[in-house]
Amino acid sequence: MKKIILGALMALTMASLSAQVMGSTGVRNTLWGGCGSPDTENKDFTFYGFTDTLQARVDIAQFTMEGMVNWGLFIDFDGNGSRAFVFTDKTAFYAANRCSDFVAGSATDSLTDPYYVNFLWHPLAGLDIGVGTRLEWKVGVAPACGDYYWGKGAHIKQGGLKEFTPGNTDVAGFVFYPNSYARKAIGARYTYKDLFQIGFAIPSGATTGGFDFNAGLSVHPMDFFTISFAYDGVCSGNGNLFAGLELFIQKNFTLNIFYAMNNVGNNTKSGVNGIGANAIIGIPSINLTVKPEFGMTFYEDDSYSNAFYFGSGLDFAINKQFTVGTWVSFAWGAKNKYWDVENVAERSNHHIPLTTLYAESKNWNGGTVFDIRPYADFEVNKNNDITLYLDYQQRTMYNNYQYGNWSFGMYWTYTN
Repeated sequence: MKKIILGALMALTMASLSAQVMGSTGVRNTLWGGCGSPDTENKDFTFYGFTDTLQARVDIAQFTMEGMVNWGLFIDFDGNGSRAFVFTDKTAFYAANRCSDFVAGSATDSLTDPYYVNFLWHPLAGLDIGVGTRLEWKVGVAPACGDYYWGKGAHIKQGGLKEFTPGNTDVAGFVFYPNSYARKAIGARYTYKDLFQIGFAIPSGATTGGFDFNAGLSVHPMDFFTISFAYDGVCSGNGNLFAGLELFIQKNFTLNIFYAMNNVGNNTKSGVNGIGANAIIGIPSINLTVKPEFGMTFYEDDSYSNAFYFGSGLDFAINKQFTVGTWVSFAWGAKNKYWDVENVAERSNHHIPLTTLYAESKNWNGGTVFDIRPYADFEVNKNNDITLYLDYQQRTMYNNYQYGNWSFGMYWTYTN
């Protein structure tokens, strides 16, 4: 049980110290097999298949090389009433949430990567110079989907898969918390023991005519807290700010508070801000770990109401090898007060789409998302881990269109 609780604590509190996606030399292979559907009302969208993600990291002298290849095979609905064999770099998490196949303006394709490649040079102790397509250099703690999208812990949080515009899909509950200041970028950082980390990165897409960079800073001056800042797009005029505070209150109790401002400096009332908190509470006497989380999104455009979400993870260790648990969350909000205005001219003045959807439903709202994801994890040995899970979501879009999506399967993770 101590291993499980410490592992959960380290996942959050030591995020700022991870090198990139893989924390140490080795090989990891994640194999998923199962089925799912992005719409329980439309049986034609059920898919079956498997995905495989192979990761490897090698450290040689002052250099680190890391890479990943992600691929899979789905037996999928092809749109013409038959089944298609589709080789894909999509994951089961993405496939179960690909609402865009049947509802306009939904999940985009930026969630999954077919590969990543990172290369780092460590010329001095604590100094890293890196270039890569997924460096994942982080400071502090921010909400995440429990795992990378190919991982066994991936689930939905905050009501969305990425940053959505209110009125396009679902509840627009997701705010971008840019604590990962180096993703697809070239950058450098310096870490001094456990005291501080400072770094910057030039992101992919920056130009000589419009130079831009990201920056991150994390300071751990005392044992009981760490404070972190990051800015995504320092010179862009519509950058994203992150601030985080980690409080190590007791041995089995960590509290994290985080804040984000998106589109800073943009004068078009398109700014989206968010604040949230999560905690990890270990109860060794009953082998239980609880991870509650709360978040709120608010908009500079006062046409929209705030969006909220609550969620919590729960892990119960039956013994050293076998753990059961679940994630449950609920999100709602981001209603536009002009959606239910029937005057066409007024709706046009406030940039509300002139569609027949409102005339048909008469009850547009901000949307809701409920998600539950029970699982059972079995550690076969130090190299092999098997996880069975079921993920179900009930979603109501802003225009009152309702659907449920689900996936079921098994993850086999090999680590060496």
